[in-house]
Amino acid sequence: CIRDSFNILHGVPFTSVDRNGNVEWFAKGARTQLGAEGYIMSFSITLAGALLIGILKYGPSEDRSKARLLFAVFGIAFMLVLFHIESVYREKVHHYNPSFWPPAHYIRGPLMNDQGNSL
Repeated sequence: CIRDSFNILHGVPFTSVDRNGNVEWFAKGARTQLGAEGYIMSFSITLAGALLIGILKYGPSEDRSKARLLFAVFGIAFMLVLFHIESVYREKVHHYNPSFWPPAHYIRGPLMNDQGNSL
């Protein structure tokens, strides 16, 4: 509803066509967005939230095997949706490059060796 209003008021195209004639569902830059991209990402984020609710509902406290299976399926599906969301964000915003481990040039060791946190 709100997305439709924004798309209509600002004249956002649903899709675009690249130089080779292929349909593009996602805009190239971080400052632009196509209508289909908005719907796909909104659905993906809503799906991730619904899967988290399913994970909480069928958590590991349940003893039934069906609940354990649903917990595993929801967990795997949540991770896949999360990877999809992150991959789209990485494609649009090229400077976004987080990693789990700190860069190689960071000082490692106890907290007193940390950069900027010790007094």
